[in-house]
Amino acid sequence: MIAILDFGLSNTTDLELALSKINAEFIVTNKETEITGCDKVIIYNADEVTRAMKKIHLLNLFSLLRMMKKPTLGISLGLELLCDKSEDGTSFLGLFPLTIKKFSDGKNVGWHEVKRIEDFKLFNSIMENEKFYFDHSYYAEVGESTIATVENEIVFSAAIHTDYYCGIQFLPEKSGEQGLQFLRNFVEVC
Repeated sequence: MIAILDFGLSNTTDLELALSKINAEFIVTNKETEITGCDKVIIYNADEVTRAMKKIHLLNLFSLLRMMKKPTLGISLGLELLCDKSEDGTSFLGLFPLTIKKFSDGKNVGWHEVKRIEDFKLFNSIMENEKFYFDHSYYAEVGESTIATVENEIVFSAAIHTDYYCGIQFLPEKSGEQGLQFLRNFVEVC
């Protein structure tokens, strides 16, 4: 069972539909007991990272999210929340020593080629340099935990990984069959 973390700040419908297509069992929740009772966690996209971080504190989930020993996937803003801080100094969960920065031209939207730096099980059965769909205004710099990059004016982290935590900047639920395969890998391999 997968717990999709509910901040009350995002619409999880597309992700729920994608998980249903691959027959994954999931709940949408913000309750600690339900999250700890699940095998995996998805920290999904939300409308604004600072508000999402405040909600994590208000829901008393900060320590739980930092200490979980179960596969956890951060999607888009979820990747950003897994990182250390933003360039303006706002602190996040601190699981990856990466700084989140704002695109100088405002936003990165569209299909972009993801280049893997290393093989990782969540990319099983996905072609090398496959395109995924992105829609975000902030990005994680490239660091030691970066396992895939994307280039759009600058090179930034498309996927990061350490221990139980993985973050992806793209939206798998909007990335066609390769996005579904990524989610299937999260469900079946992790």
